[in-house]
Amino acid sequence: MSTPLHDAGLRARDPALAGRLRDRLSVEVPIDVPDGYGGLTRSYQVSTKVWGMIVPYQIRTGRGPDQDGQVISHLVVMRWRGDIEIGMRLRKGTRLLRICELADADGRRMRMVCLCEEDHA
Repeated sequence: MSTPLHDAGLRARDPALAGRLRDRLSVEVPIDVPDGYGGLTRSYQVSTKVWGMIVPYQIRTGRGPDQDGQVISHLVVMRWRGDIEIGMRLRKGTRLLRICELADADGRRMRMVCLCEEDHA
């Protein structure tokens, strides 16, 4: 069975994978504040920092009113954390990766794989 992790050439139970988690990432949680006009203003706040590995995964043409170009997807592999959720962001320097999907990479809650889209906000 093909999975994004296998497609990227990674094995979840590879003991050497831990040594490849070299990207220092800030985990950002969304903060919604009422804007006074019935809507919300979203900002992000850093909650913690993690070590991970960013792997380019897919480039596709965006379709729809908000997607007028290429959508760049990445897999981010990190040690399992129970506090990571869809909608959070990962930041490495000026790069922003919005978490779209999460998976338990090995079924034992040792490693987590996040499917992310590069955010140009």
